Amino acid sequence: MKQIMGGEGFKGNDLDFRRFFTMRYRRQTAGVELPVNWNRFAAARIEELQKIFEKKYEELYGVGAGYTKAGIEISAIRVDGVGRVAKPRLEQQRKKRAQIASAKKGKRKIYFTRPQGRFIDTQVYDYSLLGPGARIKGPVVIELPFTTTLVPPEFQVTVDEYSNLVMEIN
Repeated sequence: MKQIMGGEGFKGNDLDFRRFFTMRYRRQTAGVELPVNWNRFAAARIEELQKIFEKKYEELYGVGAGYTKAGIEISAIRVDGVGRVAKPRLEQQRKKRAQIASAKKGKRKIYFTRPQGRFIDTQVYDYSLLGPGARIKGPVVIELPFTTTLVPPEFQVTVDEYSNLVMEIN
């Protein structure tokens, strides 16, 4: 995993590995995930791992809930590789606020359960034409390239200085 992440550009100091064992009593379907801080697993750790499992099982299900005579099995071993990256610098959008009217694409009938449980003619907007500061009262649909945002009747949406859609109750 270190080699794979190194190929992605992560250096040794930027890497963190988190290790987990999922264990259960034999014949159970659900397991208990146990994080461990070991760099390497050895057979000598099995007894320690069993004690960690039994303690966690009691925390989750109560004292005496475990049935050791059934046997304990490891159902999964997982290692998560985490690469730390520099915090991105977000830039405020400098484009001028677009005319909201120019972003209108048409209307759709959409069923809203509130306020009265009925279909409402709902304006559809093109997100790419909405600039920072644009504020629209719901109900509206805002279409983005890979998703759609539905703003219910009792909400309004504002495009902030980072081009996020911020929804608030009217």
